[in-house]
Amino acid sequence: MIVDRVYRDLACTPLDIPENIVRKLLQACTKEAPFLSPDGHMYKQVDRVAMGSPLDVLFANFYMETIDQRVLVDMGLKPAICCRYVDDIFMQVPDVRRLRELKEAFEHNSVLSFTFEMETDGKLSFLDVAVTERNGGFHTAVYTKETNIGMCLNANSDCPDRYKRNVFNTYVDRALSHSSGWKRVDEELCRVRQVLVNNGLFNNFVEDVIKRKVNRDATFEDSTNTTLVPLIGLFYRNFFLSAHKME
Repeated sequence: MIVDRVYRDLACTPLDIPENIVRKLLQACTKEAPFLSPDGHMYKQVDRVAMGSPLDVLFANFYMETIDQRVLVDMGLKPAICCRYVDDIFMQVPDVRRLRELKEAFEHNSVLSFTFEMETDGKLSFLDVAVTERNGGFHTAVYTKETNIGMCLNANSDCPDRYKRNVFNTYVDRALSHSSGWKRVDEELCRVRQVLVNNGLFNNFVEDVIKRKVNRDATFEDSTNTTLVPLIGLFYRNFFLSAHKME
């Protein structure tokens, strides 16, 4: 599938590498990958790619995209909306019968088994996004499982500060990117504040992170007219390497 897409798809520019070399390289990665076992012996993985390998997602996406093209080329089955992240698919179809037809078509054109989940009261979670259907459109918010007890990397844990900052920043970034409308952003930020404080952060630090992120991503309008107020970006280095004097 990968070789066909790279060398025979008219929409792609072929690589400068000969096709047989690319094929051999892909086979070497999937049939000859050596790894050291905990028992001290060296083994060769002869099927599939190693867990965590960069090729993992690449192979999965090529496979799923090929199935997409085979199934969705049928205009009678093509859904009104179809979004996919690796093997998780979000679709809008007119009824359950169409959904079952699509499931059968995906399984017929692949070696995979598919399951599906229907919306309940116009609500459905897709990965970490809560999708709500309303007035012919969709509203989104951050989805948290009912079993989520609000634990994250603790501020007092023994790990580099930049890792902690990344965790905190991700919470706020997700609230801003996943929420449609400031009401949902505010609701998620209230939850995030509580989670971060419960995990050892100080309130003023949390507020500083949220304020900085919101000011960066928000678009402000002058109350007297519709002219956008320009935002000025300032360079800020939040950590230094050992060669900080040279920097």
